[in-house]
Amino acid sequence: MPSNHKGSWAIVLMAAGMSSCGEPTIEELCAGEGDPALILGHGEGSEFVAFEPGEEVYITVAPQGGFGVTIRASTSGLYAGADQGAAPISLVLRSRWKGEPSGEFDWGDVVLYCTEDGSGLFWGAIVPLDPEMFPTEADLEQLDGERVELEAEATDARGEVVIGVAEVTLRLRDTG
Repeated sequence: MPSNHKGSWAIVLMAAGMSSCGEPTIEELCAGEGDPALILGHGEGSEFVAFEPGEEVYITVAPQGGFGVTIRASTSGLYAGADQGAAPISLVLRSRWKGEPSGEFDWGDVVLYCTEDGSGLFWGAIVPLDPEMFPTEADLEQLDGERVELEAEATDARGEVVIGVAEVTLRLRDTG
């Protein structure tokens, strides 16, 4: 009685096809597949930790002048280079205090790196505090312990725009 190899091949082909029909690959994610999202946070190296609502963050000197809050962000749905491993995004950063604008800076192009899990990651950006409102460290005293909304607006090479927002508590210096 001859064996039926057609059934065996059908199982092998189905199994091979299933691997490409499930979750998107890292390359697909880094190519901007999926819904766009941007989460603000902090971390070191390749680490990313999302800001918790009201998390205390320290005000720092901003390279563009004045003061601000250093962030990093994790993205999905933005083009992060796919095969190249990185791609530029255009970045605009804003802050709001008591519901009013308290800083805005067009950071220009930054590098969005594709990470091992397929998300994008950028770091080293500083959300500004308006240098006209807060020109000196003494002027910043009024912000110590205040809640501020940080916002990052990113646009990838395809024109996809996403905005991430986090509410944090500002600290002027470490009191510990």
